[in-house]
Amino acid sequence: MINLSEKPSLEFRRRNESSTYRYHPCDPINGFPAWKRENADLHVIQLEGFGWVCVDNQNQIHAIPWGVPTTLMNERPPAGEWVSKKGDISYVYDLVYL
Repeated sequence: MINLSEKPSLEFRRRNESSTYRYHPCDPINGFPAWKRENADLHVIQLEGFGWVCVDNQNQIHAIPWGVPTTLMNERPPAGEWVSKKGDISYVYDLVYL
């Protein structure tokens, strides 16, 4: 398990727009590393059966990595393409480590 000082912050950068959302390392959730969004109660965590996801406080999934099987996920959320869903709208993001 990695400690907080070894975990970089990360950003979700929305494609085709200038929107970015920054997440910082926080205390583990469910025994796994976690990141918290700096301006909202959203976390990037490992959720049983789904692997790495972005969730709210009720564990409702808001974003998932696109095309990455859980068997290929490791101790950090996968960099690259993620897709979010908010109501009837979806967005594509790039997860980038800072």
